Amino acid sequence: MKNANTASNLMSVFSKIRLSLSHYFSFLGKVYLTVSQEQYFIGEKVCSYTLIKNEYKSIYENILLNNAQEYFKSLFLSPRLDRRGLLIFGEKMMQDFFLNKEIKNKYDVNISFDNIVEYILISKNKNLSTIEEHISTIISQKIFFNLAVCKVVDIKENYVSLEEVGYEIFEQNIFNGYKIVYKYSYSYNKSFNEIFKSNESYIKKSVTNILLSYLNLE
Repeated sequence: MKNANTASNLMSVFSKIRLSLSHYFSFLGKVYLTVSQEQYFIGEKVCSYTLIKNEYKSIYENILLNNAQEYFKSLFLSPRLDRRGLLIFGEKMMQDFFLNKEIKNKYDVNISFDNIVEYILISKNKNLSTIEEHISTIISQKIFFNLAVCKVVDIKENYVSLEEVGYEIFEQNIFNGYKIVYKYSYSYNKSFNEIFKSNESYIKKSVTNILLSYLNLE
């Protein structure tokens, strides 16, 4: 019970930090509109929309209001929208940002994976450990937003070094004796599972293609 409460508190603190940053930047005009939305995006990805909406509803609504108002101000428009109308418009702005951000993130990840394949094809001194390290960094930073660290390993490889009190270990089988080992704090269990579920097949396919590119040249 104590661990569960600690985890909940950690999630709440992280959520409030990101929301506070988003809220602050929402006051600084259209130039910082994207920064405000970016901070909120990370907060929701690592935490959850439900947590934010339930625990920090007033801050969240202020972010939506400020973003909507700054957007109209930048266009020298004065729409006849009441508070509810501005909230709806601000929510739509945030949804559009999320959609575009997800597309851009996936594009950036694809480029990063393509760079690894290029390294495999042109490098004379390529080695599997370097390739595995690059894959792990991309997945950890660009897909899981650093809430999890991961390591591509041979299925027979010992990964005791990843084990730590308060952290979960999860394995994803890739192919032909390879797997990805994920390590994340139990406080991020729900967020990890949500991100993993939406990226599971993409990660498996991408990493398989990279490893096959290397193995076929050996």
